[in-house]
Amino acid sequence: MTVFPLFLKMTVMRRYVSLLLLTTFIIWSCNQGDNKKTPEKPITDSNTVATPGNNTTAASDSVQLFALSQHILTLLKNKQYDSLTSFIHPVMGIRFSPTAYVDTVDQPLLSAAAYYQAIRQPKPATWGVYNAETDEPRLLTLPEYLDRYAYDKDYLQAPQKAFNRFLGGGNSLNNLKAIYPQAGFTEYYFPGFEPKYEGLDWKTLRLVFRSANGKTWLIAVIRDEWTI
Repeated sequence: MTVFPLFLKMTVMRRYVSLLLLTTFIIWSCNQGDNKKTPEKPITDSNTVATPGNNTTAASDSVQLFALSQHILTLLKNKQYDSLTSFIHPVMGIRFSPTAYVDTVDQPLLSAAAYYQAIRQPKPATWGVYNAETDEPRLLTLPEYLDRYAYDKDYLQAPQKAFNRFLGGGNSLNNLKAIYPQAGFTEYYFPGFEPKYEGLDWKTLRLVFRSANGKTWLIAVIRDEWTI
């Protein structure tokens, strides 16, 4: 009478152990499968500015963008204006602004082809006004404008520089981030020249960039200073 219950208990125990081992094996197999999955690619900032032909990380953007800015400023300093054509954004073109406020109505937007023609065959154009009180237009050819406003100081020797950060600021509305919300920019800043003006004679130049097709393009050159 006691043999059959003992045999029944042993059978149930063997089935329980087998089920436990099977469950453990299934869990182990699933974990091994998860470990073999391809790691997810890191999320990158789509607004990161890259240099021509390279995919850079945010940490190295400032170094490489300053190198590109250095080259562009050298072209401006040496009046090699036609060489600037190859850096102009193929879709967005380029805009030059003599003040922090980028006027999208009265300041011309130039494609690379239009820029090159304006350098080769200069014709006077309006670049905003000298001041709001007189509304006297800035009527200059593109080479005249670049000489007078794009490189009016030796910005390559500017004592202060910044990446995606404003150094100069005065009484002119700065709308760079509103007009170019996904752009990166470098700034070259002179805090002043004559002590008697106590810093009111500061000047700064901003080069604004956007990336497309694996390259970085120049989309704006903005000069800023204290205005009357």
